[in-house]
Amino acid sequence: MIGAGFFGIFLLALSTLAQAATALNEAICERHSITERETKIKAGEKLFTVVDSDKDCNSEYLYYRSITGDMVILSGPTEDQLGLNAQNEIFIAPVPSDIARNIGSIPVSAILDGDERFINIVQVGGSIFEVAYKIHGRQLSPEPSNIELIFSGSQCIYQDKQIESCTNLTGSFKNPICVRQIHGRKIKQRSELCSDLKKEIQE
Repeated sequence: MIGAGFFGIFLLALSTLAQAATALNEAICERHSITERETKIKAGEKLFTVVDSDKDCNSEYLYYRSITGDMVILSGPTEDQLGLNAQNEIFIAPVPSDIARNIGSIPVSAILDGDERFINIVQVGGSIFEVAYKIHGRQLSPEPSNIELIFSGSQCIYQDKQIESCTNLTGSFKNPICVRQIHGRKIKQRSELCSDLKKEIQE
């Protein structure tokens, strides 16, 4: 996606999101109360109340049922409201409740990978990062490590997690370096781990 505009990334993310989870659907905003800070959302045949939120009917809503039966609702900006730091807020209504509460937010470019995991792929400088967010115990948190593909520039990389010192290695478009960041250290990985990221720099 290098060189792609933000709107193109957003539309691609929505397309991939729809393909990744067949149960994903568009929810309908029925009404919003400013004083009570809640919004009524119709997801399928059932009405849910999104509480403690300033999200109103100008926002876009998507939903799916998790494998545990919980209702997961994503609320994000419309295409006209998109910006570089645009986020999708995530709300969960635990089964059998119809009250959905905020558990956190993810970038709008993040896509659903499976039932409770979102992946965001972003380019920063000479690297492409894959950052994952996990819904666990009805809470949202980033996974403790993420994957990085270095295709330009030199960085200090550990050949193995047991080694105490790092070595300056240079990545290139032809020979990018795959690493996993663990506790602030960049550990070299097999290139297969970054196969999906490598496709991004070839497009």
